[in-house]
Amino acid sequence: MNIFHFRPAQSVLHSLHPLTKILLTLLLSSLALDSSLLFSVLLAVVLNVTLILIRVPLKHYVKEGKFFFLIISVIGIFTYTHSKDLIETAQIVTAFFSMIELSILLLDTTAFDDLSMAIGSVLSLFSKKKGYRIASTIELTLAMIPLLFDITQSVSLARRARGEKMYRHPVRSVSQYVTGVLTLVFIRVEQLELALKARQFDPDKEREKMKPEFKDIIFFLSVSSGSVVLYLFI
Repeated sequence: MNIFHFRPAQSVLHSLHPLTKILLTLLLSSLALDSSLLFSVLLAVVLNVTLILIRVPLKHYVKEGKFFFLIISVIGIFTYTHSKDLIETAQIVTAFFSMIELSILLLDTTAFDDLSMAIGSVLSLFSKKKGYRIASTIELTLAMIPLLFDITQSVSLARRARGEKMYRHPVRSVSQYVTGVLTLVFIRVEQLELALKARQFDPDKEREKMKPEFKDIIFFLSVSSGSVVLYLFI
């Protein structure tokens, strides 16, 4: 399984402070949701080119991310049914696609522990103990995302190897699939718990602080200002 996994690499995005990437992800997602079709398409193209340049395995996302394509299809159908407007439907679908690309960029270029340290550094300014605990919770929650995708893919491959066909007994097949996924989830979570205990993991422990660098400020201002200008004028 290769989707939603951090991949170390030498790129500008990998070297940026995690909070810089989080803020840009939130900003661009907000603009995409309430923008013109031209802006949404332009954003999607730029993000797609960026993913290619940093060598994100897009083939694996296309192959293993069928769930997202299903969601996009459902959103498109319901939007068109409600509005009867092809342009609005295309804009909403493209915006959602851009948000998925932004999520891929964030998770593929940011290690979960770096993300936790960055968030903990900010939250600790308001409450040291609670700040690091919240950051630890976020780190463990994010770590579950690739874990869930790995498990669902493993169960699907195992069923396919056994020659099982869902359409033959749909209710039983779905029940067995869900049971298999939940069983593996509980096993992996238990293994994760034991690993954390072995490392004497303390969610309240103060962590190394991460401070933004000058390049983070320049990158954030450049991308955000350019995006806002395009949002306002196209």
